[in-house]
Amino acid sequence: MIGIGVMGLGQLGLVAGLTAALFVAGVFDAPASLGVSAALVVPWFALGFALYAFGFAAAGAMASKQQDAATAAQPLTVTLAAAYMVGYIAVSTDSGSVLAHVLTVIPLTAPLVLPARNALVGVELWEHALAVVLARLDLRARPSCRSRLRPRAPAHGPASRFAHGLAAGAQALIR
Repeated sequence: MIGIGVMGLGQLGLVAGLTAALFVAGVFDAPASLGVSAALVVPWFALGFALYAFGFAAAGAMASKQQDAATAAQPLTVTLAAAYMVGYIAVSTDSGSVLAHVLTVIPLTAPLVLPARNALVGVELWEHALAVVLARLDLRARPSCRSRLRPRAPAHGPASRFAHGLAAGAQALIR
């Protein structure tokens, strides 16, 4: 998980660096607000990665065998794909719609929708604050949900033990 996060941040940095180089070279013009919108992508990427990584770690910890991990993570994968598609459609058709406003603050869609909406139409500060608060609450609630779902689930194999360790480390960071 850590390697995937580092690679994601590396790709983000590469794209940002290439964009900055092309902008300085005069290849394209950009509005002044592009810097603020681009700066929002990094923290929302980190928060979105934490939300989904923590969910995938919990799903992996619930699997009794390593072969069952993909099946356990399937609902989260479908949720991520649906959140991306609905967010993309909502922002591209009418970024000021009620659906776009709602998707801006829901924790599983905020990392995908909020930076895009901010770049297109701007997002008010209270929406940023509400999205961050709800995402933090979602991160804090995940460990207790897992213990309620399978309170005595045994840890089988190194993948499950790694997922338990990752979940415990994420919980320590949240507090």
